[in-house]
Amino acid sequence: MNYLKEELFTLIKSDQRIFDFVLESGLWSWDLSRPEHQWMSPHFWSLLGYDSVPDLLPEAFIHPQDEYLARHFADAHLADSQAPCQAVIRYFHRTGSLVWIRMKGLAIRNAEQLPFRLLITFSDITKEKQAELASQHEAALYNYIAATGLLYLVKTDEQGHYRFLNQSFCQDFGLDSQADLGRSLLEDVIKKDQDKAQSLLTYNQWPTAAPQAMSLRQMGSNGDIRSIEWLLMGPTSSAHEFLLIGRDLTKNHKVERDFSLLIANMSDVLTTITPEGLLTYASASWTNVYGYSLQETLGQSVASFVHPDDLAVCMEALTLTLTTNTVQPGVEHRIRHKNGSWCWAITTAGVNELGGEIILTSHDITDRKAAEAELHHTRQLLEQTSQMAQVGGWEYHMDRQELFMSKVTRQIYELPINAPVSLSQALALLGRNKGRLKRRAMRALQKGQPWDEEIQIKTAQGQPKWIRTLGHVEIVEGRCQRFYGSVQDVDEKKKVETKIVQAQQQALAASRAKSEFLANMSHEIRTPLNGVVGFSELLLKTPLDQTQHEYVKLVVQSAQTLLDIINDILDFSKIEAGHLELSPETVDLPELASQVTDLILFQAHQKNIEVLLDLSSDVTRFIQADGVRLRQVLVNLLSNAMKFTEAGEIELKVQSLGVQTSGLTRFRFSVRDTGIGIHPDQHERIFEAFAQEDASTTRRFGGTGLGLSISTKLLALMNSALKLESTPGQGSLFYFEIDLPVLEDAPVLTADLHHLQQVLIVDDNATNRRIVTDMLALQEIRCQHASSGEEALELLQGDTCFDVVLMDYHMPALDGLQTIRRIRQQLHLSGKEQPIIMLCSSSDDPLLNEAMRPLDIDARLLKPIKMQQLYQALARLQQPACPPDQPLAATTVLSEQPLKILIAEDNAVNMLLAKTILKRSFPQATLLEATTGRQAIEQFIHHQPDLIFMDVQMPELNGYEATLEIRKLETHHRTPILALTASAVLGERERCLAAGMDDYLIKPVVKAALLSALQHWLDRKPV
Repeated sequence: MNYLKEELFTLIKSDQRIFDFVLESGLWSWDLSRPEHQWMSPHFWSLLGYDSVPDLLPEAFIHPQDEYLARHFADAHLADSQAPCQAVIRYFHRTGSLVWIRMKGLAIRNAEQLPFRLLITFSDITKEKQAELASQHEAALYNYIAATGLLYLVKTDEQGHYRFLNQSFCQDFGLDSQADLGRSLLEDVIKKDQDKAQSLLTYNQWPTAAPQAMSLRQMGSNGDIRSIEWLLMGPTSSAHEFLLIGRDLTKNHKVERDFSLLIANMSDVLTTITPEGLLTYASASWTNVYGYSLQETLGQSVASFVHPDDLAVCMEALTLTLTTNTVQPGVEHRIRHKNGSWCWAITTAGVNELGGEIILTSHDITDRKAAEAELHHTRQLLEQTSQMAQVGGWEYHMDRQELFMSKVTRQIYELPINAPVSLSQALALLGRNKGRLKRRAMRALQKGQPWDEEIQIKTAQGQPKWIRTLGHVEIVEGRCQRFYGSVQDVDEKKKVETKIVQAQQQALAASRAKSEFLANMSHEIRTPLNGVVGFSELLLKTPLDQTQHEYVKLVVQSAQTLLDIINDILDFSKIEAGHLELSPETVDLPELASQVTDLILFQAHQKNIEVLLDLSSDVTRFIQADGVRLRQVLVNLLSNAMKFTEAGEIELKVQSLGVQTSGLTRFRFSVRDTGIGIHPDQHERIFEAFAQEDASTTRRFGGTGLGLSISTKLLALMNSALKLESTPGQGSLFYFEIDLPVLEDAPVLTADLHHLQQVLIVDDNATNRRIVTDMLALQEIRCQHASSGEEALELLQGDTCFDVVLMDYHMPALDGLQTIRRIRQQLHLSGKEQPIIMLCSSSDDPLLNEAMRPLDIDARLLKPIKMQQLYQALARLQQPACPPDQPLAATTVLSEQPLKILIAEDNAVNMLLAKTILKRSFPQATLLEATTGRQAIEQFIHHQPDLIFMDVQMPELNGYEATLEIRKLETHHRTPILALTASAVLGERERCLAAGMDDYLIKPVVKAALLSALQHWLDRKPV
């Protein structure tokens, strides 16, 4: 386009008008025939900030709103040379700012007066336009401020006197726009701010001539103090007048305080960032939540705190916020904590229109995300568990009439996984249970009661299956919204239950067979044993020589041993079957202890073993316990101690350990012996059933090995346990502790012992001396001890007088009888001068009884010494001596009445035994015999006996059946029927009583027991 330049030069030279035009400013030449051909002087591009001509045409730099004007401003001039050609067009500077350029055009025409060139001059009028706009803005602002109440407009002189007041200022501060002219501004400023106000009005103190701002506190019209920010615009055109623009910041300060307080206490994090993503502000919660200080935060890129995986979605949201200038939905992302962990947050973004910054509000959702993760894990686990447990869900919406079934539910019903299922189809699978579940659903609808049913269905594939179905109803505002529940496949469980029931039935059948076997075995063994024991007892009452007497005693002991074995086996069977139950009753504890020790006295006398009973002084007399089972445990322990002790002593000790937190009293029972002891390795084994320390023990001492096992199981029923301490060769200590209710004691001593002051105890056994001493100490009676007869004689020759001497019979060197004989003969102390009570281990020694008579002995006490017996013997010392006991006759006649007694017994030996015992005790009685149940009924019909002994197991009719028939035949009064049974299994007594019998005797029947029961029922029989 150099030809245009050359052409321009020619025109300038040839045409004065053109030359003058060019001088005004820059020049632009435009080829109208080819509009894309343009040339302008470099000055144009320098106005736009370019040092060289850019590649783009000038149209690319025009403001969009001026594009049309730029294209058409010369149209009128081109059509008519007289028309003006000028316009003001905005161009974009290289920096992005606007440059205002005034354009003037001149068309160059050809000979035909047609334009073919357009010359344009241009000049920069940006400053003029800016000043014009500023002036317009200032005028508009001034008018706006003067007319509205948003700002205060005040003019003052140099001393601060009002020259002008706008209406808003007058209203807020109670001033009159005319009357208060001349009033000083300083009068309305509080005293503390007056110096500051004076400095504001002193123009020559300004550091610059620019407007000055200052906050002053002034008194409002209602007496409140307001904070006003004044902007002093400097002298007006008057030069002695100042313009002040003020705004009330009181509310702003309060809002700022409230906002600061809100920001300081808010849990959400508030931050601002530049469009480039740099952090410019962070609330205090940023530090509280994420741990960074403001120094570590401000100026940093927000992207450096965001998790790399979340950065893309965050940047996309920020970009969308900037481009649309709208608040976008919250984005969930992770922010790095200072400790390196990642915190979850949901952040919303908005643009601050005043500053152009992006405001971010982040709410910490770390806990929620953790809960969601746990919930997701739980849901997965629940789905897996439901799949494993075969538990599915279902719901039916009443409004939509839609049935939903979970995947597991469809699998249970064998339905397609995705195919729709109607309610009628689902109900059809219930078969005959359809009506039943409908009724349960109606009940749930009416009463809100859920259902839980196990039913058998037929699946969609026709297979029978057991399911458990649970259902609930959801009621909203009295209207049913939906039914929902679960379904569980319990088919395998039902099959297992069926097998369990069958197994239980088989076990019950086996248990019944076992019980019947035990009952039969008990009967078969006890029946002949009844004859052995009974006739042996009768034989002992007949004249026998010494050898014969010993033989018969061995027979009785052997039979008793066999009976003990049978009882142990039956008790063990009851416990193993769980059929043994405790029967608590009131028990006299000292009496029970005396009874169990008495049971081993005979064996102790035979083996020359000392038996000791030690009852602590604080032991309560009456307790609530199963006396039979407690006695059984103690007898087992004492019998074992006797079995395994060849010499020394056996001690039963009962202690009270105090009241427990449960309110029960704890007792300790212990049995100590000086026997063979037990090796530590065998401590556990001996408590097992049928076990003893080793095979040699069984061969040497005998026994079934059930005693300790039974005792252990009985104590377990009493919430106790048997414990052991033992040293081989020295002895053993078995003990257990048990918590029992106690009852109020009856007084143990009814006699007065105040006359006793000093007692001499002579016994070679130190334990026995201590026990007797403790008993006497309770009555505040002093004691002295002698361990031998010789020591006792020395004490009696001294100055001490003893109210009574307790003398043991069995002592080495000088026994008790020899010592007493020397007291009477050598010390010349008669019975009145020195009372003596003999302590011995047996009352059946005829030689001892014979030797005691001439020695004037006051009383004889059997060991172990019982406290109450000792007190009673001491109390009788003030009374006349009792005559020595006379032996009972071998046979005692209980009644001479002509009684009729029916004996129903199929065993000939037992029949003979019963007849022999009854004939001797009731010599005038008529004894009727029956060997079958049928005969017993016939005998009852013909003879109407006064009493019946009924064997339980007999041919034709058994004892139960015969008793039932007899009860039907009774007319006037009830005939006592006493059961004779060899069965000692659980429930036998109840079965006998239920059949109509009155009492229950177990074979082998001891003579004393039989006669006692007989006498009891005959005394009760109506005359």
